Amino acid sequence: ELRPGVPAAVAAALARLLAKTPADRPGTGVALIDSLQGAQGSPASVAIPAPERSIAVLPLTNIIADPENEFFADGITEDVIAHLAKIRTLRVTSRTSIMAFKRRERSLREIGAALGVGALVEGSVRRSGNRVRIVAQLVDPRTDRHLWAESYDRELADIFAIQSDVALQIAAALRAELTSDERARIGRQPTRNLEAYQLYLQGKHHLVRHTREGFVQSLALFEQAVARDPGFALAY
Repeated sequence: ELRPGVPAAVAAALARLLAKTPADRPGTGVALIDSLQGAQGSPASVAIPAPERSIAVLPLTNIIADPENEFFADGITEDVIAHLAKIRTLRVTSRTSIMAFKRRERSLREIGAALGVGALVEGSVRRSGNRVRIVAQLVDPRTDRHLWAESYDRELADIFAIQSDVALQIAAALRAELTSDERARIGRQPTRNLEAYQLYLQGKHHLVRHTREGFVQSLALFEQAVARDPGFALAY
């Protein structure tokens, strides 16, 4: 994508080597060599994702002025990013890049240009007792046009369904094609134990502080999450 002089055969071979499904990759060295035949030919014509298919999920705003709920908003943001990243036709900006814009000190147009994306997701999270309200909207930062918006006011137990729905609605708004496997992965719940999930989110919140104290706290929280659900792979 960045070097137009790369031969088409090389670009195609690299794409096959990086295929998510093992069956789509070259099975032997001979097969790889065969795919490289003609590498001295014309430059590659590599399909670059359209700007509209590149997206960044800005950190969701914690509506309640309670630092303890900050981990919840950040956790929901990361999970939505993870869901969107499962869609091969989307280019999703990493959490590391988007956290620099958590305070919203720049306009959406400036943020979109800085991240090099054609769409931004922004919104808010309000958690109160056993209920959660999430407002999310998809915006074209170049025109400030709303492409999609939705609000969810549900029981906290529905949090996984909300995350999946947000990802699927965004994919539909961007006309991104999904395979049945991608849909299944997006809809899969990481755990059925809500308490284990909240402990996991708290652990991630302390982990990204990158301090000794933060590591110790996160380890303890992850261990508590695993104790409540021994099958919770993300907590491991």
